[in-house]
Amino acid sequence: MFDRIEIKPIHFIAVILVLVLLMLGQCNRNSKLKSINLGLENKVTRTVANVKAGLDSIEVYKNKNNYHVSEISGYQFTIKELTGEKANILDDYNKALADVVELKNANQLLRAEVAIHEVDTIFATLDGDTALIFSDSTNYGDNNWRTFDARVNVFLKDSTITGGLGSFDYKQNIKLYAGIETLDGKKHINISTKYPGLLFNDIEGISLIEDEINLVKKQKRGRVCIGVGGGYGITFTNSNRVFHGPQLGLYVIYSPKWLQF
Repeated sequence: MFDRIEIKPIHFIAVILVLVLLMLGQCNRNSKLKSINLGLENKVTRTVANVKAGLDSIEVYKNKNNYHVSEISGYQFTIKELTGEKANILDDYNKALADVVELKNANQLLRAEVAIHEVDTIFATLDGDTALIFSDSTNYGDNNWRTFDARVNVFLKDSTITGGLGSFDYKQNIKLYAGIETLDGKKHINISTKYPGLLFNDIEGISLIEDEINLVKKQKRGRVCIGVGGGYGITFTNSNRVFHGPQLGLYVIYSPKWLQF
């Protein structure tokens, strides 16, 4: 009445393989959703950090090694954001770095506006009765220094010393260190020097990053690879016989996105 169905070992193996693939597919979907959610969370964290960076001001302090440090929060933008809603920021860098840097290949942008304020007390000597000579130099350490040399002509007019033409030679050597660090998803810019009297009126640092969601999608790419492998496995023959034992061979493997988790 009923046709006899012959169940062979290959059938059991096929069913098991189908179940395994279904479970792997479900695991992949769950993993992908978790990755996308994590990407969204990172994007929200970055957006909040950028808002706070726009409200931040420069903090100045001296570290344990007597370096003057200026610190401020930095920004994190994608190229799409910089060429879109933040195009006004990008324009300044395009003008300043034209023919120097391809911004699409850059990963960090940094600019600073600095003023130097020094009050020097320098003794003058007389060169006869015709000139005042000023000469002074100061070394602040770590190859930061300044020199000042001047000559001001003087002469007597109606028994009064009167100043005349002068020449001034003022040289400075200023060494700066800059670093960008990430703390709790936020960028912090630090600029330090041993040269006193530097006033940073503005510091702006931008880290160019890839969109968090796009990054997740790129991590799920299909891949083809060729390699030599060995192990212990099973082999089927045309007569439905199954053999097991050590195996060694050359393999071509394709890993689709939905099997990556």
